[in-house]
Parts: sequence; structure tokens; C-alpha cells
Amino acid sequence: MSSALSLRSILDANKLTGPNFVDWLQNLRIVLKSEKMGYVLKSPLPKAPDNDVTYQEHQEYHKWINEANVAKCIMLASMNPELQKQHEHMDAYTILVHLQDLYDVEGRTSRYEISKELFYSKMAERTSVNEHVLKMINLIESLGQLDFGLLIGEGSTSKKRKRTFPKKKKKIGESKPTPAKANVDPKSNVV
Repeated sequence: MSSALSLRSILDANKLTGPNFVDWLQNLRIVLKSEKMGYVLKSPLPKAPDNDVTYQEHQEYHKWINEANVAKCIMLASMNPELQKQHEHMDAYTILVHLQDLYDVEGRTSRYEISKELFYSKMAERTSVNEHVLKMINLIESLGQLDFGLLIGEGSTSKKRKRTFPKKKKKIGESKPTPAKANVDPKSNVV
């Protein structure tokens, strides 16, 4: 517990005033990670479980609520009084989102520049594929550090957004298209 209190002193020494948002957020994440509560800033509060869920699911929900409340108190205690009043009725995740909207201009600019470089990056002729892949990986990791998660593969820790497309309505009398059959000469292996 004494190490948690000593880490919290980082936030006491560097209260959020607005322009120091990036440094304050880094310190906040360090403190919450040391107290194993960093997850409460990564997604909104879960909805309350129904009565028919297990005891363990109720416990997990109440643990999340309690730790989100502690994180909120840590956040509010490390702000100037004006910001405290402005955010006292929000939960920890909502406070963070609101502060990012207000003060994270530097982060938005960095995310834009890095993503622009990533998306327009082309491998130069006669260069190593390995170097190009390493450059791409570094850019993606840089975006990840700025909380701009790209959805890559099944192991991605970012929230996956499911894209839905409207279904095409089938007209009456319209049949499904059949794939074209290739003429195959049974004597040769050529299609």
C-alpha cells in the first residue's frame, strides 16, 4: 500500500491544469496500472447484470464499479478545482473521454501524422521487405501507444467494430447467380 501512496504522489505533484494533459495522463496510467485498475479507463462502465446471472458475475460487476469509483477519485484529486467541479458527476471513463476531447490536440495531431505516414507508406524499389515490414510495425505500435488501436487479426486487444451492410433485397423471380463452369478436358490437367 505504501508504494501505491508514493506513486499517487506523482499526481499530487503534477495536478491537471489543462495544457499538461499528456503528462498527467501518462502519470495517471502509471498509478492506476500499479494498483491494477487501469482497465477501468479502457471502456465504459458495464451495464448492471440481470438477476439471473451467477454470483461471480455480480461480484465482478461490483468490483468494476468500486475500482472505477476509486479511479474517479484519484483523477478528481489530481485536478485543479475548476476541472474537479466540471467532472465530479461523471464516471472515470467519461472523464477521460471528455478531457481527451478538450486537451488532447497534440495526441490527435500525432495520431493523424503517424496514420497518414502508415497509410501512404510504399515500399521503395530495391529495398528490403524486412525493413519495410519493421517500419510498418513501428508505426502501428506508435499508434497503439497513442490509443489508436488498429484492428489486426484475432489477437487484437482493441474493441472490434462489426461492420454491417444492408442486405440486398432479392427481386421476385430473381434466382441466385450460378458460378460459370469451366470447360475441362478430361485428358489434360489444364482448365
